Amino acid sequence: MFRNRHFLSLSGQVISGLLGFISFGIIARISDKSSFGNWIVFITAYTFFEMLRNGMIQTSLVKFLAGSTPENARKINGAGWFISLVFSFIYILTGLMLIRFHINDAGWLLFIRYGAISLLFSLPYNYAVWLLQVDFQFNRILILRLLNQGSFVILLLAQVIFHHSSLKIILGSFIIANLIPGLISSFLGWNRFTDLFHTSKEAIQNMFHYGKYSMGTSVGSNLLKSSDTFIIQALMGPYFVALYTAPQKMLEIIEIPLRSFTATAIPLMAGYANKNDKPQVSMVFEKYTGGISLMIIPFLLACMLFASFIMKILGGNAFAGTGSTLQIFMVYAFLMPLDRFLGISLDIMNKPALNFVKVMFMLGVNIAGDLFAIRYFHSINIVALSSLFTFISGIIIGRLYLKKYLNFTFIGIFRRGIDLVKEYFGKMTKSLYVKDLKPRV
Repeated sequence: MFRNRHFLSLSGQVISGLLGFISFGIIARISDKSSFGNWIVFITAYTFFEMLRNGMIQTSLVKFLAGSTPENARKINGAGWFISLVFSFIYILTGLMLIRFHINDAGWLLFIRYGAISLLFSLPYNYAVWLLQVDFQFNRILILRLLNQGSFVILLLAQVIFHHSSLKIILGSFIIANLIPGLISSFLGWNRFTDLFHTSKEAIQNMFHYGKYSMGTSVGSNLLKSSDTFIIQALMGPYFVALYTAPQKMLEIIEIPLRSFTATAIPLMAGYANKNDKPQVSMVFEKYTGGISLMIIPFLLACMLFASFIMKILGGNAFAGTGSTLQIFMVYAFLMPLDRFLGISLDIMNKPALNFVKVMFMLGVNIAGDLFAIRYFHSINIVALSSLFTFISGIIIGRLYLKKYLNFTFIGIFRRGIDLVKEYFGKMTKSLYVKDLKPRV
């Protein structure tokens, strides 16, 4: 079991998600509502710019490193480091220029002052995770995530123990928590920083031209999550941001198995796609999409039944009334695996531009829905409900695009999904040692 890539990947996501929830709960309790809302704005903006950088590099690394020779791998990896550093320093210069402007929003001001340095310090850690994912080194990823999230929780608990906390102290703890695994991964050579000196102009150009579309897709995907926060912050205020974000945090539990299985599926699909083996790509797409969708159903039902109780545990009595918002989130959460794998498959089939169009279309639907919900209802529940139509629109357009390149059916997704569930849990219950799952034709 402990050598199984799926188990290790899932364990890393579970532990990271659990520690993330603990840190979220601690910050919610040691901060007043306005400060907590401003922290949410900071972390949302930070995640957006981090996804901008990740979108340019991470998908490109998986795409180009699958099946490459050691010499080409060094050039590709070096190109990724070069582009990542250029982007990070652009962020720093941009932040320095924006400091000159008089910005009154505390959340945005916090990001402008400290966001760029946070992004730079987190790069060695993030880059190590990307490379380890390509090599299926999920045991090492687990170690780095424990160091990252665990150190953040410890630093937050210290603030509770000593009864001294502020947004700046929380931010300092966040930066240190990212720096620790970055230094360790650099020392151990897991992020292969020295490949920076072995890259080529051609490798940089190839990665940039492919990555510009995947970066755009990452921007759009992140805006799908963060646009709600930004619009609510602008039109309703930080108090409503806190009320909306608390139940939305539960979606990160869905992200745990989703990220876990996509981490193992993407390199597998990329390998088949680079060999032009479309039937195998379709098989992996159907199997993983259906399997994850079926696995999350019990969790979705539990959240809908005990919504108020869950929100009270997560954020305290002040958030008990947001249970209805959580129930709405759980309805469209069922569509998340299908939407995610439609986009991933377009990238893998070397159609990142189509995935970019899909995500931007969804973003337009989401922004229009948010503005309509706030303008005519002034309700975070209606804002959450508009996201359901966002995911439906993404699935429709994604299916239309992908059917041109892959042969798949919804019946096939269901059948192969059952296969994955039986395969995964059957082996988990029969033995303490589970070999890596091999996709069946």
